[in-house]
Amino acid sequence: MSRTPSLFALITMTFLVALVSPLVVNAEGGSVTLITIDPQGVVEVNVTAPIEPGIHWFECPVEPIPMTMTVSVDGKTIPAIYQNNSVVIVSDRSGYVTINYIANATLEGGELRFWYGSAKEATLIVPPNVILTSLPEGLVRAYLDNDGRLHIVFKGPCSISFVVGERARPQAQAPATPGQAPVTPTTPLSSFLPYVIVALVVVVAGALAYKLARRKRGSPPLAEYLDEVDKEILERIKEHGGEVVQSVLYRELQIPKATLWRHVRRLERLGYVAVERMGRDNKVRLLK
Repeated sequence: MSRTPSLFALITMTFLVALVSPLVVNAEGGSVTLITIDPQGVVEVNVTAPIEPGIHWFECPVEPIPMTMTVSVDGKTIPAIYQNNSVVIVSDRSGYVTINYIANATLEGGELRFWYGSAKEATLIVPPNVILTSLPEGLVRAYLDNDGRLHIVFKGPCSISFVVGERARPQAQAPATPGQAPVTPTTPLSSFLPYVIVALVVVVAGALAYKLARRKRGSPPLAEYLDEVDKEILERIKEHGGEVVQSVLYRELQIPKATLWRHVRRLERLGYVAVERMGRDNKVRLLK
């Protein structure tokens, strides 16, 4: 079983970075960025890049929720320093580093929005029930996978906004002429050949040392990343003694079911609640 790196190791690494900061290398060359929107509207960012032994600096292409970040080299979790939208790591070997986190998407006028600040190429994956309300300006190619998800390869910087629907919209078909079968219209999105993306998606259990360090040094609480709906949900759960079924939250808060589930999912990913299936409903239990 792997052990969580100690606070001393993280402080030592911070001191080392300060001493040799002129030698810190921007390691973004050859990186692959994958941005995935899940059916509940949670935006997850995955950056993979080759590294050599030494100290490396990565700028986050999308603003992260820092407490959700995990960093690993060839699947092994390592400590990292996050500051000013950048990640500094120390590696003692060659390999592939994977940086994974939930993006800090904001809700504006009923739309979820995030800013992609890099000029490098990235791939955005959109599920069928998510509708983009703005397309990346630097569109390179796009295609649909076997699950009906839209893959968009683009270059930034750009703003991306979307809304989450209850279900996918049916595909329209062009009217058939006499004697011919209906024909699905051909669009530019379906005319591109599949694009193979080499990415290492590592799901790492446990907390990184920098999370522990930030808590012990009095870092801002996760509450700073919660909006008013998130806080209202937590307050209602607390009023019900620490756990409540999701249908009760829906009746009391009077917000769309898709919106409620998106916020519950977000709170679950942030570690505030646990969601358990209970028949046809979900029980939401307060963790902290």
